[in-house]
Amino acid sequence: MGVENWLDTEPMTEKRCQQSDYDHAFREALNEMRLNKQHCDFCLDVRGEKIYVHKVALIFASPYFAGMLNNDMQEKASGSAKYDEDPAIVEALVEYIYSGVITLTKSNVQSILPVANLFQMEWVKEQSEQFLKSQVRATNCFEMRSFADMYSCKELLDYSQSYILQHFDEIIYAEEFLSLPFEEIKKLIMDENVSVKFEDNAYKAVVKWIKHDLEERKAHLRELMSHVRLPFVRPEFLRRHIITEPLLRSDQECSQVLIEAFNYQLTPVSERNSLCGQGRETSSSNSGTRVLNTAERYDTYKKQWSYISPMSVARRNFGICTYNDRIYVVGGNQVSSVESYDPVTNLWTKCANTPATYDNGNRAAVIGNSIYSMGCDAWLIRLDPREGRWNNLDKASRDLQTEFELVSYDVSLFCIGSNCHRFDVRTHKWEPMPSMLSKLNRRSAVMIADDIYLIGWKKIERYNIHDNEWVIVDSTALEFYDGGAAVMSDYS
Repeated sequence: MGVENWLDTEPMTEKRCQQSDYDHAFREALNEMRLNKQHCDFCLDVRGEKIYVHKVALIFASPYFAGMLNNDMQEKASGSAKYDEDPAIVEALVEYIYSGVITLTKSNVQSILPVANLFQMEWVKEQSEQFLKSQVRATNCFEMRSFADMYSCKELLDYSQSYILQHFDEIIYAEEFLSLPFEEIKKLIMDENVSVKFEDNAYKAVVKWIKHDLEERKAHLRELMSHVRLPFVRPEFLRRHIITEPLLRSDQECSQVLIEAFNYQLTPVSERNSLCGQGRETSSSNSGTRVLNTAERYDTYKKQWSYISPMSVARRNFGICTYNDRIYVVGGNQVSSVESYDPVTNLWTKCANTPATYDNGNRAAVIGNSIYSMGCDAWLIRLDPREGRWNNLDKASRDLQTEFELVSYDVSLFCIGSNCHRFDVRTHKWEPMPSMLSKLNRRSAVMIADDIYLIGWKKIERYNIHDNEWVIVDSTALEFYDGGAAVMSDYS
């Protein structure tokens, strides 16, 4: 019996075979043909230097060339296209088209990205953008931001802007900063997201920028100083540096601001609330103001505030709670770090980071031996400080707005915002709660006995857990905005 007849008697079968290195071999062979100018049907004329290529390779790798060569354009008819770019950069991109490999360096990446952008080679552009993100420094962050804006690199643009805001204390000493135009400096000083270790640095930034070109810039002194919160600089810095600054002393309006700042710091703490209401906003865990790492302690007997050790990370809009006689601060805007404060040693200790950063801040509360944290995306996470590990829990039924509070009672977490929810930590179930009676913006919530007190603007609302309803209990003459509240001995 012949082989053919024997195979005919077997059931129908098939085997799909694939050569593992075929793609690589194909690309190498095609590139070899390019280098030897074999079967090339198109030419890139780059400043007089001819780079011979295959149309099919260009069309496959670049929507830009696909549009050019699939339509009746002049370049298609002539078989060539002229470019006034660096020939080495275009050659590198052609090598990528044939090999799928490109080498990015500090010296070539800012030249490769614009040409990749022109040729619509998105992967190369994305890789260049990621490379540039890793190179952002205090000395080049403004240049990087401008570069990103020019070539529509949103991720690099956002990263550079965030770097500028987070590293303000460093960039004020860079030459780039001193060369910024007035409008850019003004916008930066006014930005509520600027992270400063002390308000002193906002003042330093203005004075350094003015003095860099005194004759041209002194006209902007009043405008810029009006956005520096002088009452909140450190008292010693105010006395030693600001009050003695000739630039300010010689300007009548600035001198008046100095007097107000000095008077504020001489005012007893118990009387400062009314001053704060008339001046700039101060910062708290849910503040929309500058990002800070400072921390203070209030002595209820002496009625005095005093500084304690600063946090290791500047943050705003973060969660704060107490557990086992320690203060825990959790996350914050674009922050995942967690640290705890020991009032006995006056030291902060780093804890396990949250699984991800919070885009719009978060809140924290304690039940039993667990710390719970929740952000505006409504995801709830839990930390047992004894284990040092975060665990993901359930998500609320809908996302939250950027303003909400989180308080705990027994085995339940209460999330108070534009929509209110209650979470049972035993069953891991969310259930809706009645909405607040008033729209209390920039509010603060505390738990007293069986009641949640919500303080915001000029109103105070109370939610009774057993009655499951809100009532307005009081109105205040004091405008309460962006502040905080705490409970001591059952009094808030």
